[in-house]
Amino acid sequence: MTKKILIIIAVALIILVIGLFIWAFMISRESGGEVTVKESFRELVSFGESSNFFSQRGTDEFDTDLLGTGGILGGDGAALLRLRQISNFPVAGASFAENENEETLIRFVARENGHIFEVRADSTTQKRISNTTILRIWDTKWLSSGNAFVARFLDEESSEIESFYAEIKESDTGGDGEVDGVFLPNNIKELTLSNDDKVFYLTSSGDGSIGIIADANGDNKVQVFDSPLSEWNVQWSSGNKIALTTKPSADTLGYLYFLDNKTEKLEKILSGFAGLTTLVNKDATNVLFTQNEGNRLLLSVLDIDKEQITDLPVWTLSEKCIWSELNENIVYCGVPNVIPQGGDLDLWYQGLTSFSDSVWMIDIETQTASVLADPTDIVEREIDLIKPILSADEDYLIFTNKKDSLLWSLKLK
Repeated sequence: MTKKILIIIAVALIILVIGLFIWAFMISRESGGEVTVKESFRELVSFGESSNFFSQRGTDEFDTDLLGTGGILGGDGAALLRLRQISNFPVAGASFAENENEETLIRFVARENGHIFEVRADSTTQKRISNTTILRIWDTKWLSSGNAFVARFLDEESSEIESFYAEIKESDTGGDGEVDGVFLPNNIKELTLSNDDKVFYLTSSGDGSIGIIADANGDNKVQVFDSPLSEWNVQWSSGNKIALTTKPSADTLGYLYFLDNKTEKLEKILSGFAGLTTLVNKDATNVLFTQNEGNRLLLSVLDIDKEQITDLPVWTLSEKCIWSELNENIVYCGVPNVIPQGGDLDLWYQGLTSFSDSVWMIDIETQTASVLADPTDIVEREIDLIKPILSADEDYLIFTNKKDSLLWSLKLK
């Protein structure tokens, strides 16, 4: 081959390469350029498939730019989003636990069949730890250890609400474990657990209700409450104090009482607020509450000792929030991106409307708030946040999307 022919081939190759670069640049501009790559990657990792992607490439090839501002590297070398979807099926509840290496675990129950799964908070690798079938669970209340829970489900034959205390028995051989437990009384209307794993529950009594305290497995029952009203929300916030709030409606005045389970005395804490929903902190010194104020769902806080109410700079439901236990002034909340109207309250409980929330951190002392994550920006998903739970070190926040009952995690630190 002559020198002249080699020169012609080389020039042709250079022209071809330049042409390919120009074509790629034009396609990139039309499709949004780098954004297209990032968004497709977000879809990959948000559904827990990133471990396969990076095991094929090798961690030495990890490209931090692909993760954008929401990216982290998990403990198993997998790429994780700071906000990520944990389950790909509806869950009936979740909790944090620790393994023998003091690693933070996320445990959750499949709504369809009651199977229990766990994943390390910094990993994408899930495993099933129980294959015991409990059909149609719609809620779970977890004990503080994360090793037991009370499952709530509807018996289709009797149409009664069943409550089952379940302890997780992990397999010694590494396979699926099981749950073992006992049934609590039928038709428990509301149920809450204390920090030391006692249970308080309400059952019907005529047109009213009675309140029972017992061990989590139902033993050692003692009646401590009797009311002509049947519709209460309950929360066991601290040692002797159980919060009872009338169930909310947008135009109905609500009431909050503290029940002393030792003396069985009721103390009125809040009254006369339309659409009242409440969340009491662990010491029962502050109450976060929502009211229908000016046809908007305003979030406020009551300092019980000072008898002082402070309006906070966000509009949301208190049940979308959780108190920090490491900083008494901090609250984490799901806050709708569009201010919710008073009439939305009843529609939301009935499942006729939903919100698109961002995750906020609120300081009740300074009355300031900041956005930690907006799912529509990070993963292009709308999340109606419910059931928020903090890990013991408060490095992670998990919550359920009311729209589809899928479980999500947000790394806070």
